[in-house]
Amino acid sequence: MDFDLSEEQAILQNTIRRFVEEQCPREYARELDNTGKFPEDLWQKMAKLGFLGLPVSAEYGGSEGTMIDMVIVVQELARATLALAVPFTNTIGLTNKVVSALGTEAQKAKFLPELVKGKIKTCFAWTEASGGTDVLSMTTFAEPSDDGASFIVNGSKMFITQAHQSDYIFTMLRTIKNPPKKTQGISCLIIPTDLPGISIRTIEKVGQKSTGFCEIHFEDVEVPRENLLGEENKGWYQMLPLLNGERTCFSAICLGIAQAAFEDAVQYMGERTAFGKTINHFQILQHYIADMKTMIDAGQLLTYRAAWLETMGRPIGFEATEAFLACSQIVNRVTDLGIQILGGYGYTTEFDMERYWRDGRVFRISPITNEMAKNFLAQSLGMPRSY
Repeated sequence: MDFDLSEEQAILQNTIRRFVEEQCPREYARELDNTGKFPEDLWQKMAKLGFLGLPVSAEYGGSEGTMIDMVIVVQELARATLALAVPFTNTIGLTNKVVSALGTEAQKAKFLPELVKGKIKTCFAWTEASGGTDVLSMTTFAEPSDDGASFIVNGSKMFITQAHQSDYIFTMLRTIKNPPKKTQGISCLIIPTDLPGISIRTIEKVGQKSTGFCEIHFEDVEVPRENLLGEENKGWYQMLPLLNGERTCFSAICLGIAQAAFEDAVQYMGERTAFGKTINHFQILQHYIADMKTMIDAGQLLTYRAAWLETMGRPIGFEATEAFLACSQIVNRVTDLGIQILGGYGYTTEFDMERYWRDGRVFRISPITNEMAKNFLAQSLGMPRSY
């Protein structure tokens, strides 16, 4: 086994780390959190440097990077701001994957070069208000138009990340109302956000303020049939295996936040004095730091194993879910210890620790809840279905 990055991967890591440190200093990251503004300037710089083409095929202008490369970049972006890490995972990583796997040649030629150039942004709409984790209870419905050339979409989606800043919504919906099995009759439509009948409302939330949560309402939205991604009525079976890489990338996001919290805590302990000496002399705080570092390293091993398996073309459903379950818990524990180390300052907005804490909390419920992750892992180990 080799735990070292390759020379190319080390260069990639150093390059993206320098980029975020130079282009996204703390003051700018705080501004993005306060305003919710998308950092379009940084996005375009990333496009010019080739970062947005990392996982895309060379045929469409990309550099054909591996999942390990994606994890490296996502972790470094999250160490600075989720305003870059989350859209990079969704717009670049997941969109490239589903279009490359399921898209027609025309869809690939249309969307992939635009991703690489930073000209479009996308989001994925699965969740509905009444369903939550029970995704198969979705009721958003698309019926054929009278001439069969389009779908007419009606329904709503809830908690959709960055819908208000997206050009296209990759929308999972029903194309058969009452199928024999809930997994049947589901399709994916690529819906432009500027079509008549679409309304998008942002939802105020505790953390991740630089990446908006949105409610989407579709009222008689006419979507061309050519925007169907994959086979009609088979969307669940086609899309589900493609989500494992998303869990790996979100594990890396958790690690990036945790790493930032760890680094801030170490620096603070070397500067803060109490009882006549810097607080890094105190054993209990040293133990906190040791715990934080151990948890981060453990999460990193799980995450990079999942990334390596995908790079090797092997199944990663169990490993990606296991990594995300661990990392979502790790980021919560690490940031909570960070606040404890900083004491009262950690609970103020004058330091970044409270932002790390707020940003990390959502990952125990999204993109998959800890409880559902454990259900999946238990069933994979031979346990009976629990729900």
